[in-house]
This record gives sequence, structure tokens and C-alpha cells, in this order.
Amino acid sequence: MNARDPSVDNPLLAGTALPAFDLIRPEHIGQAINVLVSRCDEAVAVAVDAATPVKYASLRHALERPMQALQDAWSTIAHLNAVCDTPALRAEFAPAQAKVTSLFSRIGSDLRLYRRYRDVLTHEGDALTPTQRRALENEVRDFEMSGAELDDAGKAALAAIDLQSAELSHQFAMHVLDATDRFELWLTEDNVAGLPDDIQQAMRQAAATAGRPADYRCGLQATFVVPVLQFAHSRSVRETVYRANVTRASEFGPAEEDNGPVIAKLLELRQERASFLGYANFAEVSLVPKMAASSTQVIRFLRDLGQRARAQALSELSELSNFASHALGIHELQPWDVAYAGEQLRQRLFDFSDDEVRQFFQLDRVLASMFDIAGALFDIAVRPEEAPAWHPSVRCWRVEREGELLGRVQYDPHARPGKRGGAWVSGARARWVQDDGSVRPAHAFMVTNFNEPAQDKPTLLTHRDVVTLFHEFGHALHFLLSRVDVLSVAGFGGVEWDAIELPSQLMENFAWDGAALKRMSAHVNTGESIPAALVDKMLQARNFLCALTLTRHVEIALFDMCLHSQPSIALVRDGAQTILDAVRREVSVMPAIAENRFQAGFTHVFAGGYAAGYYSYLWADVLAADVWSIFQEDGDARRKAAHRYRTEVLERGGSRPMADSFRALMGRDPSVGALLRRLGLRDTEASID
Repeated sequence: MNARDPSVDNPLLAGTALPAFDLIRPEHIGQAINVLVSRCDEAVAVAVDAATPVKYASLRHALERPMQALQDAWSTIAHLNAVCDTPALRAEFAPAQAKVTSLFSRIGSDLRLYRRYRDVLTHEGDALTPTQRRALENEVRDFEMSGAELDDAGKAALAAIDLQSAELSHQFAMHVLDATDRFELWLTEDNVAGLPDDIQQAMRQAAATAGRPADYRCGLQATFVVPVLQFAHSRSVRETVYRANVTRASEFGPAEEDNGPVIAKLLELRQERASFLGYANFAEVSLVPKMAASSTQVIRFLRDLGQRARAQALSELSELSNFASHALGIHELQPWDVAYAGEQLRQRLFDFSDDEVRQFFQLDRVLASMFDIAGALFDIAVRPEEAPAWHPSVRCWRVEREGELLGRVQYDPHARPGKRGGAWVSGARARWVQDDGSVRPAHAFMVTNFNEPAQDKPTLLTHRDVVTLFHEFGHALHFLLSRVDVLSVAGFGGVEWDAIELPSQLMENFAWDGAALKRMSAHVNTGESIPAALVDKMLQARNFLCALTLTRHVEIALFDMCLHSQPSIALVRDGAQTILDAVRREVSVMPAIAENRFQAGFTHVFAGGYAAGYYSYLWADVLAADVWSIFQEDGDARRKAAHRYRTEVLERGGSRPMADSFRALMGRDPSVGALLRRLGLRDTEASID
């Protein structure tokens, strides 16, 4: 009797409508990847076979289904790695990642397949739809950027670079996660004075879990770091947490968690990749599929913003320093004092605190209101649905329009050990119009790291958290509302990385809308909505210390771009630190401590796909502020603007360049003026270039 094929029972191979998170085990990963990679290799062999017509439809028929099956499985595996890391999962993830990376290197550098795509574009391009042609042009470009035209030795070297880069990026992320989870600071009741009650309770619960119920345990998760730096009266506690946060995963911790050598090697590999492809530096490689034309343009854009903000930032810092000295007894402002002094000054100037505002924003009510706002704007309904999940706190919703299922979003709200910090949305499965005409709805993962609810209270959000939630849902809407029929440019596919933040940053504006704030608020004790007077104060304080914040964003983005466009500096010993120090001298108005190793935890750039692309947040902020200008009126005018935005941007996905979508929506090119006006900085109608 033949043994039963174990892959039959593998949930990663089952092709279910939703990932079977309740059934997936670490041991399923390697088995599934082996099967799916083999199927993709077989599909490539069919696609390049002489018997296969050199036609767009033939390539799609041969490759799309097996490649999508692998993408589905890998998105699930990568997501699990990010939200519930375990030793067993980590052990399976690394070899699976190596196999997937190797496959994509082989496919991307396959000269036979590249020539097929190029020939189809040449001979059949005029007969294709604009969306199909856009997808095909992207494919040809990606082949060229994957080294399809290199000789065999070059392809082998590029494949080795890609594999080692993927391994190092994973290693970088795990070092940050391990350093974050390892840190603990034990506090007393006196130490936590000033912290909001729910943060104190969360620290108390963390201590009880660790067997010390009489104490308070502070970790390095952002849910602890941010409120400690903002509210803790104890200056020594703020300093301890700050220093631990800016030195994690660096040479100041365990050697096995030091990301310094990882950064150096990643930069070396990125430069080697650029050289193999004929580019001067990795920034040029990164910018090929983006809106920005060159690193020079990006650096000029960033320096211009920084220069516009500098005078006001110095004035804000002077005001903050004077206040700290006279009102708080802090005679020499240090980095661990800035957020605390800023919060105290804001309370003095505007007569409210973040903790006061937090009492009005319960997670469930904010979610419901956010869905209502999106429903009214974009003619959709968001309904709860049961779905297999990776953690008990995860929830799922269906997004529908006129009874049609557009997609689903699964949401993981709370911070916990083994979960990567931050907030993000990832596309689990893009909308897919299959060969038979049937449509597979989209599916997205949305992740935040809010505090667990304390005891019998609901999860309370700061207004910053509310903005974060709207930001991430903006990403989810971009992915779920796509109406594109070609898989590779549906959802986020084909969208330029420096435009990907436009929908998310646009949605943030609704978290500042007075009527929306009133609708989504309910005081945790009284149930009353937020008073209009408090909303007015929040709006007045929106741009408080905004120039300091902007210079910090410019500093980070400029560091990233200089790091990847100046290999002669970046690749020498301590090159990353040298460039960061130089950028800080140019841009920053608040000196950093000598031990600050921000770069050692910069997962966006070293483990998150934003290398030579972190400027995208500011670039897209210009786009979003500009688009928001057409949403300013209420009623029919706003609904019409939302309809145009939905049809010209959200539904288009990557089916055309974002510059074309922007012009179709706005009737002109982007201008930085709207952003400068929102920030209260010197206005100009200069274009984004």
C-alpha cells in the first residue's frame, strides 16, 4: 500500500478561501515551500518551452496560478514570522526563505523567460489593454533589474547576493525583536508617577506575569517607551528607557544581537548588486520603480523641507528649553526630556493632556466609526466575519459594495512578546480575476501594537493611536478597493513605493475631523462624547512643535538616502555612523547622545523594504495634503471628491503611474504648498520636484 502523501494534509497547500491559521504548524512550512517551489520551476519550464505560444495569455496561463499559490503561502508564513515568532517557527522560516529567495532569483534572471516577455511586449503590446501593457512593462523592467541580461557568472553572483541579503534582513529584524523582548526595567510606585493609569496597570500585569505582582515591569515595546518618555515624572527612568531604546541591537548589548556588522554587510551587498546591474549606487537601483527621478532630486526635496523648518524648529526648541528650565527645573534639556517637556508645555498652553484625550477613545468604538466614515465616503459596508486567526485577539471583517465581496481584512491590535513592533498592513492576497472569469476577493492583514486592555476596561487609544489606526486602514482600503483585472498590478502591485503612503496619510485627516472625533468618542467612565472645546484645543495644538517633528523626519530620510547614494563613505569602517553624524549636524537642532545607535533598530530600511525609500513618507505627505484640499467641503462636495479619489486612485492600484492618477484626480502636478500651509510653515506653490 502506498504511503499517504503528507502534503495532502498541509494547510498551506489547501487553497482555502482564507489562510487556515488554526491548523498551520511550523513543520508545514518547509514541506509546503518545497512543493510550491517545485511547481513554479515546472511552470517556468512550460512557459519557455518551444511548444508554448509566445503570447500574453500563454504566459499568464502557465505561470499565474503556481506563482500565486506560492505568494499566498509565503505571505502567510512571513506574516506569522512577524506576529508570533517562536523558536520552532524561526527554525523553519530561515531555510524556507532561502528557497523562495533562490527561486525568485532564478526566475528573475532567466534569459529565456525575459525574452518571452520582451517579445510579447514588442509584438502584442498594441493589442493589450493599458493595464495589461503596464503589467508587462513592469515585468520586463523587473527582469532587467534582476540581472536577466547578465552572463552566468553574474547571475550566480547576483543570486548569492539576494540570498545573503534576505538572510541578513531577517537576522536584523530578529536582533531587534530579541533585544526588545529581552529588556526589562523593574519600577516601584514612585517610579511610575505621572504615567496614565492604564499604562501603570499594563506594567503591573506584566510584572505579575513575570512573578513579581508587587512591582511594575517596563519593556522596550513602543507601548511602554512612548508613554514613559512623554509622561513619567522620574527623569532617571526616562533616561534609562531612552538609552536602552536608542542602543538596542547595537554594540552596547550582547554581541549576538549587534546589528552593526549586519548593516555593514547589507550595505556592501547592496552596492555590489548596484554594480552588477550597471548603476553607480543602490539608491539608483531603488529609485528605478519610484516616482522620484534621482537621489539628487530626493536629497534636494528633503533639504528644502529641512531648511524651511529649521528657523521655526530652533524657535520651538528655545521655547521648550526655557519652559523646562523655569517650570520643570530641567536646566539642560536632554533627548529623554523633550517629549516630557513638550507634553507639559502643551498642557500649559492648550490646557489638556494626552491622557485626558485618551479616556474618550475606546478601540472598538473608534473602529466602528472609522468603518462608518469609510462606508459613507467610498460606498462600502464593513461587516464582521468569523475567520481562522493566529491569536485570540485577532478580528476579521468583510468589505462589500452593493452585496459584492471586495475583500477581507484581519486585524491584530495588541503588543505582545514575539510580535514585531510598529504598525503595518500587508497584502495577504490581491484581487485576482482568474482564467475562468471568476474573481478571488482581496485579503489584507492589518497590525498595530496598542496596549492590552487593563483589567475590566476596554483598550484606550491616545489620539496618536487613533491617527495610526486611520493611517493603516487607509493602506487596507487601497489594497481592498482595487478593481484591476491583472493580478500583478492589483492592490499594491506596481504602485510606486514613494506613492504607497498617499492613501494612508490621506485617511489620517479624518482622525482630525471635528465631527468624526465627536462620533467616534465615548468617555470610558461616562459614555459622553468628547467636548467641542477639547476638540478645538486639540486642533489648535495639532502643529505644536511640528517643525521639530519635521526636522526629525527629514533627518531620518536624508540619512537613508545619503547612506545608499554615497558608497565611498558608507562602505568604510563605521560608515553608517559617519553619515548619520553628518546628517545630524546638517539637519538636527537637538544634539543626539554619542551612544545613540538609531540605525541598529531601523527596520524600515534594513528589514522592511524602505532602503533608499524612507523619504516616501514625506513625499507622499505632500501628495496627501494636496489631495486633502479637495475634501475640505462637507456634504455633496466631499462625497464627489471621495468618488473621484476612489475611482482615480484606489481602484486603479498599480495599473498606471501614480503621477497619471494624481493628474486625473487633481488636474495638475503635485504642489508642496498644501503641506506647508497645514504645518504653518512658509507657503510656496513650488512643485514637488
